[in-house]
Amino acid sequence: MKRKRKSLEVFGLSFLDCICCGFGGVILLYVMTTMEDGETREGVVSPARAEVNRIEQRLEDGERMLAEIRNSLEDEKTKLAEVEAEAKQLDAQMKQDQAELSDKRNVSEAKLEHANKLQSDIDAVKQQISDLKNRQSENAGGNLTEKKGNERRHYVTGLRLDGERSVVLLDCSASTVADSPEAFQQFYASASERELRTAPKRVRMLDSLDWLVATSQSERLQIILYDNEARFADAGTAGEWIERKAGAAVQSALDGAWRSAPNGGANLEAAVALANTLEPKPDNLYVIADGLPSDFRGGRIYNNANYRNQAFHRAVRTAAASRQALHFILFPLTGDMYAAPRMWNAAEGTGGSFFTPAPDWPN
Repeated sequence: MKRKRKSLEVFGLSFLDCICCGFGGVILLYVMTTMEDGETREGVVSPARAEVNRIEQRLEDGERMLAEIRNSLEDEKTKLAEVEAEAKQLDAQMKQDQAELSDKRNVSEAKLEHANKLQSDIDAVKQQISDLKNRQSENAGGNLTEKKGNERRHYVTGLRLDGERSVVLLDCSASTVADSPEAFQQFYASASERELRTAPKRVRMLDSLDWLVATSQSERLQIILYDNEARFADAGTAGEWIERKAGAAVQSALDGAWRSAPNGGANLEAAVALANTLEPKPDNLYVIADGLPSDFRGGRIYNNANYRNQAFHRAVRTAAASRQALHFILFPLTGDMYAAPRMWNAAEGTGGSFFTPAPDWPN
């Protein structure tokens, strides 16, 4: 039997094996080639990437430093503004200090000039007191100094220095250190107690007191000082009459007046009331003042003219009720226009006297 001839198969097992082997070799070759390329690319990229990282890091550092510099610049600007403001303030303060220094220098020069004048006044007062004491020892209790007059009326002043019992009322208020309210308020606020006691106007008033006591014809004397309150000049003879011939007691009362410092207001009514506590009562009151009664508080006169007039009239009525003659020596305070006419009328009404002394009286 004739065999059938088998058909030829192109894609047989052997062929497929060859194809697969070839394809596998190609793949293997590709894989090996790709790995080498990857390693080559990795070796090339890594340094570039590191450089980029370094550049990025430097950029970040630069930005951070720039921010810090900007912040520091803002702080410096703020400090500069503060320094400029402080410089302006210091400049203004320096100008103010220079102005104050100039003012103080002017004030110091004025005070020095005033102090020299005060020292001259003090020396003159000391000399006068020394002369009074010498004359007192020579007269052995008589008049402290010799004054020429015309019987019982001194032709210079018109004051009658008669009567058996006389009291001198000395104004010791703050205003007695100067001739105007503005001057005494400024001087009183800055002066020491010694400067207040030796103020030129104050010394003139005390000189007047010495003159009155030295020329008095009264057998009995007393000295009362008054500011806001009234008191006897010498505590040792308070409430008692001083015999005119008792030179030591009279001098002690005068010394007490010279030691007193001006202060407060002027309560004339209290002074007259205190004088009337003496027994027997005085028949003459000699008032040495620079104006009508006043109320002095905090460096200024607060009361008005109506208040001062009423206080003065109460004091006058008290003296008139006791039949006491009122004598006034007025060292006028500028602006106190009512003092002179009120005192003149009171002196006329009580049988007393009134005068305003010249600048050099009683020297």
